[in-house]
Amino acid sequence: MIKKINRLKNSNCIIFDIDGVLIDVRKSYNSAIIKTVKYFLKKVIILNMKIDEEQLFSLIYSLRHTGGFNNDVDTSYAIILLLCYYYEFLKYKKIDLHGTLDQIIKKLDEKGINSLEEILFKLSKHNKLINDQLLRVKNILNYPAPVGQSIIATIFDEFFYGPKMFFKRYNILPKYYFRTPLIDHDKIIIKKSTIETLSKKVDGKIGIISGRSRLAAEYSLGKFLDYFNNDLCVFLEDEKREYAKPNTFAIEKILTKVNDVQQIMYVGDAIEDLIMTRKAQEIYKLKFLFCGIYGCSINPTKLIKNFKLRESEIIVKDVNQLPKILNKV
Repeated sequence: MIKKINRLKNSNCIIFDIDGVLIDVRKSYNSAIIKTVKYFLKKVIILNMKIDEEQLFSLIYSLRHTGGFNNDVDTSYAIILLLCYYYEFLKYKKIDLHGTLDQIIKKLDEKGINSLEEILFKLSKHNKLINDQLLRVKNILNYPAPVGQSIIATIFDEFFYGPKMFFKRYNILPKYYFRTPLIDHDKIIIKKSTIETLSKKVDGKIGIISGRSRLAAEYSLGKFLDYFNNDLCVFLEDEKREYAKPNTFAIEKILTKVNDVQQIMYVGDAIEDLIMTRKAQEIYKLKFLFCGIYGCSINPTKLIKNFKLRESEIIVKDVNQLPKILNKV
């Protein structure tokens, strides 16, 4: 799907997200969420509750649709709190898992875990046992404190980075996970020919705004990262937490280093990416086009629908389709 095709020729800078766009992370980041949630339910909080991976993936997708869960540790934390609320509520009334949790998730917004906590504690304020249990879990997780202080942030990154990279990143010895890092399951999607073609089209003005760290980007992209203009790359895991998408901090940082930009095309796979570009367009009075990628989504059909509802200018399955689209302009 392509809208306003006459506007495409004006883009002279292209910024990419990494996860779900340049790299397929379904067996890395998504698996880290699943493993983290299961670890806590079984070994930390100890809920006698069975939930399969399909149900967890559904919750991941629903949370990402809100635009406030670009951070996968946030997503893990949210799912644990939601499941604890559900488990405690079952003691008083029979309720449907997804029917109940979906109603809560639909009320969430780009404030992410702050909006989740506000809603859950409001719902449980008249039931002291449920409220106390949520507070207990929240205190155990100690989030959003950083790795080394928050057990959930620490365990998630141990799963994702593995023991060697975890120590390299944080200078902290791992405590919980000593096996193969899930980052090894990252799969590069973008082709060399795609990067070369797009870079030539915008005179080398191609960059990255990603929620991951530079270390993780370098590890998974390898030599592919050399194609991107370093001045136009922002790795938000290395920045302050409040700068995460959909905050426009990364775009502002890039705009201080790029000249003569007529229009920026941002290529992303999530609603918070789209929200970020819309905000930036209003703040910086610069034209943005959004290209939504859906090929690695947990639920491609719903993501396409959501991109359409928010009037994404381009919607394609694979980033490697972009050169052909731009060549037609």
